[in-house]
Amino acid sequence: MTAGERRVARLLARLPAPEGGGEDGCLPEDMGDFLLAAWRARAVELGRPPPDDLSGACKFVSLFVASLTGGGLRGNALHQHAVTPDGAILDPCGVTADVRRMRDAGHQPHRHDPAFWGSPDHAASLESALPRVAAWRAAWRERASRPGVTGTGEAAMPSRTVP
Repeated sequence: MTAGERRVARLLARLPAPEGGGEDGCLPEDMGDFLLAAWRARAVELGRPPPDDLSGACKFVSLFVASLTGGGLRGNALHQHAVTPDGAILDPCGVTADVRRMRDAGHQPHRHDPAFWGSPDHAASLESALPRVAAWRAAWRERASRPGVTGTGEAAMPSRTVP
């Protein structure tokens, strides 16, 4: 494990304990709706128009998914995603407009760049997202505990992305 990977692992350890899920490469079906609503709420808080999709949310979403599932994080300067312990990609942002543009431009959004990963600037950026991700985790947990709400993996959406 590189120094950058250790730095990122320490940041992940500061979030609530994993609840499980994602081992099969799937996440709860309603997670996408939950994350989009949370991302839109953030935009409104910042005085921005609500986005159409999770474009630009990969830092927050990957931290959320990795912390929920107990997986890890991988990525590069353009995009990051969560991975299962065996390395399968869990990326609800993998189908967004910004990731499609990356692919169209010849970039590989799921390529891991160890030279960038966990650099001091990257780690500081991740650290700045921790309070919001912790709040999303609490809201997810509260939402999933309500009667009639799945949020627990009963219905699952594939979250591995296909180029």
